[in-house]
This record gives sequence, C-alpha cells and structure tokens, in this order.
Amino acid sequence: MKTEVNHYMYLTVFGLLISFIFSYMFELVYLFLSQPENTLGLNMISLLLFIGGFFVYIILLILGKTFFSIESFHLEMVSGLVGVVELRDNYTSGHSQHVADLVEAIYDNLPEKWKSSIVKSDLIQAALLHDIGKILVPREILNKRTPLDEDEYDQIKKHVEYGSRILESFEVFDKILPWIKYHHERIDGNGYYRLKWDEIPIESKIIAVADTYSAVTTDRIYKERATHKEAIEILRGISGSQLDGELVEIFVKVEKEKLEKLSIKSGFRTELEKEYMILAARNYLEY
Repeated sequence: MKTEVNHYMYLTVFGLLISFIFSYMFELVYLFLSQPENTLGLNMISLLLFIGGFFVYIILLILGKTFFSIESFHLEMVSGLVGVVELRDNYTSGHSQHVADLVEAIYDNLPEKWKSSIVKSDLIQAALLHDIGKILVPREILNKRTPLDEDEYDQIKKHVEYGSRILESFEVFDKILPWIKYHHERIDGNGYYRLKWDEIPIESKIIAVADTYSAVTTDRIYKERATHKEAIEILRGISGSQLDGELVEIFVKVEKEKLEKLSIKSGFRTELEKEYMILAARNYLEY
C-alpha cells in the first residue's frame, strides 16, 4: 500500500512540475520574442513563477497529509487484526510481532539478488498477519493444554485458508495474500498445498524460517521452549526438506544477542532471564 501511494504521489507531482515548466518556457519565449523590452511581461513571469511555486507547495502538502492518513489507517487496521487473534490464542500473544521482527532481521542479511525484489514493509506486514486465520479456529483447540489429535491438527491447518478468505476482502492486502497463504509450505512438497521449491514465494519461505524459530524458542502450553543452540540444530535438521537451506544459513548468521533482544521486545523469556531466575533461586535457598 505504501509503495502504491508513493508511486502515485511521485507521478502526480512530476506531472504537475513538468506542466509548470512547459508553461513558463512558453510564456518566456512568447514574451521575449514578441515584446523584448516589455517590463510588464517580466513582472508577469515573476508573478506566475511565484503563484506556480506556491501551488506546487499546496499540492505537495495535501498529498503528504493524504499519504500519512491512509498509511496510519492501514497500520491501525493491521494492528487491530493482529490484536483480535491474540485475544483468542494465548500463544499468539507476542508471536506475530516476534515473527515480524525475525523476518526483518533475515531481510537485513539477505543477498542483493533477493533484497532488491522484496519490499521490506510488505514482508513485515505479511509476517504480522501470517496467523490471522486463527480467528476462525475454535478457541479450545488453540489453547489446548495437551498435544493435538489428528482432527484438531486438521483444524489448525485450515488457518491459512481462513486467513486468505479474511484478507482477500481487503484490496490493500492483495500483494501479500499469497505469502501468508503459503507460509506453511515445505521445500519437499509436503506442505499444506503441496507446493515445492520455486513454486513457493520467497517471502513465504522467509516467514517459514522465522515462524519455526519463534515456535521452538517460545513456551507452548504443552511444551517448553528450546534454547537458541537447540533451535539452530532443529532448523538445520529440517533445512532442505522443510525450510529453504540458504535462508536457514542466512538466519543462523544473525547474532544471538540480537535475537535475545527481539524475544524480550515480544515479551518472551530469554535464556539469560532463565539463568538469572536459577541464580536467584539458588541464592534464596542458601539464605
């Protein structure tokens, strides 16, 4: 959305400026050829330049306010949708933002061949909304305290389809819709829609890596989180079968300290916090 608004804004301003330039050039040529000593003509040119410049300023001001109004509304809508999911799913609280932050970290380390074809803001937005379909998954399944059975897992799998149905109602999400829809695809073709390799959008592959890391490094209702080292081993273990191997290695290069900060930002416990808790407990027992 931001890209489209920028595009139209630049085209409009460019068109206006070109129109004014040609108008001034025509006026200059006409006045100087027909009445070269007419000072009134020169004063008129100065007045036209002033009025024209002021008019361009007003247009830019209006377009700028319109752009920020649309962008603010769009961001509020995304935040609202994510908030609804978090109200229904205890686990999702903080997860969407965590995945979005991890996706941004991956993007910042991408080689230029991929980075140049991906709009960062669109990718982050898709990451924020990747679990939006969970709005339609029964709450008792989302918050079940024991492992899911086959039927319940099938219900969970439908969240990508539900998400597509929800977002396709909004034209502004057309671009990111397939990235969200296919974020559970596997490289080997055993994902929800059986897409594989190049059939899967690169943006979906990036979200998949971030989503997997977030899932295994945060506490679940029925499962404790893995350490950073364990999570990296898990990612590498499914690299080339479930996840894109090149993207996994790019993610591995992200500093552990940065990932810790992203976890704290999302409200998750980190390995460092866990160590402090253990030390505090030991000190308490000693006294």
